[in-house]
Amino acid sequence: MRRGPLVVGTERRVWCYMDHPRAKEAVRALAIFAELIKSPLQVREYRITELSLWHACALGWGSREVLETLRDLAMGPIPYPVQEWIVLTMNRWGGLVLEKSGRRYQLVARQPLSEGVRQALQQSGLLERGGRWMVPARQRGEIKRQLLSLGYPVLDMAGHAPGEPLDIDLKEAVILRPYQEEAVQAFFDEGRHGGSGVVVLPCGSGKTIVGLAVMARYRQQTLVLTSTTTAAYQWKREIEDKCEIAPDSIGVYAGDERVIKPVTISTYAMMTWKNPRGAMPHLRELARHPWGLVIYDEVHLVPAPIFRFSAGIQNCRRLGLTATLVREDGREADVFSLIGPKCFDLPWRTVEEEGWIARAECYELRVPLDPAAEEAYRQAESRQRWRIAATNPRKLEVAAELVARHRGTPVLVIGHYLDQLRELAHRLGAPDITGDTPERVRRETYDAFRRGEIPVLCLSRVANTAVDLPDARVAVELSGNFGSRQEEAQRLGRLLRPKKDGGEARLYMLVTEGTEEVETAVRRQQFLAEQGYEYRIFAVRAGVEHAFDGVSQ
Repeated sequence: MRRGPLVVGTERRVWCYMDHPRAKEAVRALAIFAELIKSPLQVREYRITELSLWHACALGWGSREVLETLRDLAMGPIPYPVQEWIVLTMNRWGGLVLEKSGRRYQLVARQPLSEGVRQALQQSGLLERGGRWMVPARQRGEIKRQLLSLGYPVLDMAGHAPGEPLDIDLKEAVILRPYQEEAVQAFFDEGRHGGSGVVVLPCGSGKTIVGLAVMARYRQQTLVLTSTTTAAYQWKREIEDKCEIAPDSIGVYAGDERVIKPVTISTYAMMTWKNPRGAMPHLRELARHPWGLVIYDEVHLVPAPIFRFSAGIQNCRRLGLTATLVREDGREADVFSLIGPKCFDLPWRTVEEEGWIARAECYELRVPLDPAAEEAYRQAESRQRWRIAATNPRKLEVAAELVARHRGTPVLVIGHYLDQLRELAHRLGAPDITGDTPERVRRETYDAFRRGEIPVLCLSRVANTAVDLPDARVAVELSGNFGSRQEEAQRLGRLLRPKKDGGEARLYMLVTEGTEEVETAVRRQQFLAEQGYEYRIFAVRAGVEHAFDGVSQ
């Protein structure tokens, strides 16, 4: 029997040897039912979790498919305890089903439950009748969240109440790409996940179009929640451009504009704003409306209060859109139970190979620490050492050289620390946009960049969210938010809109050599490594051109 690239450990860890001929095949398979936790060049380490297996279940996989895949790709036998655990875990999928009988919700146990689960149901005040628990409508979301935390996912088949009707259609000129059509169909697949779930597609691949197609197919009044006011207005423009809908049916509830229309677009920040008494008036106001559909754009950024809002609106359909389900706060389970499981997921490289997003190359440039900062770095506490490394003055020189190397190409410079970003913007004579930049100025600057009037744009963490800059080809990362995998994916995503000439995009991550920043860079790259992106590492000691000697622009 031919040996594969995987080693499966007793603690549900899986190691993939990347020099094996079948390594890429193994990486694609593991992305369905495991989580990448370490991604050095030679051996990647994965972890199989309950949640990763249940996401696989939602995509139609069972324990047989997972075990057959592992056996096919493993170097040796799969430990029996791991096989047994996979079977037991995946068999719980469908063991608890939420159904609707008349006006009542019933939780039906289709397999024996542990005593702990029974006690939890009793403590929640639910009445049992012949293996069925009566669930009040107000507890529908919370019961699902609670049971998932106890190791029992609830298959919610109770359906959804129709909202107010919406007169909307896609324009005839809008043709969905094959994978967009598949994503829409997966969302409406009542047989598996009950009509609510998360669509995972790479940045630049048209997730918004999927949302519009769902709106047009469902034709119910819709609330769209976005990460920023800029993103809210982008959604408004897309709806106006691609949908047949009365202009006065679309409203933005963000910033100074606060109107509720049949299609209302708001932001997570607006929804969670608190008045001096600690109340959230905007959340309460929007929750009252009879929505038929709620769309969560950038669902990986949903803040905790929105989960509580989601728990209370289980009666309407919920569509999450994201490029990555990675959350740095560890609340992936809340997305799963309150918004929905993953119903469609397409690897980034697959979309790239089909020509729907730009080809991209990633580089990690290791820059020496400025001699003037070496002593301070050695004596500093860990967190302060990180900042010293991240704001290394040598990075400004390297960034300026990279911008010069790509003169004539639209370039984004992205940084976490504002003083560093503004200093470079001043040196380059480029505008900068930060969280303090007024919304009007942001929109004007973005538009000027799109028109080609601004060749270089410096962005703070505002670049981590849905900013549509389709012609950007190069991004230079000065600094980031520690080891955020989510942030790294979003930054590459700013470059992935397909280019008119078919050209490729380039992402440069600047890392201070010999510091803690090298270790956090490995973590930042994990999600993209899982998607098939490899960072080429170069040491920049005598200038960028010397480091890239022999590498084409």
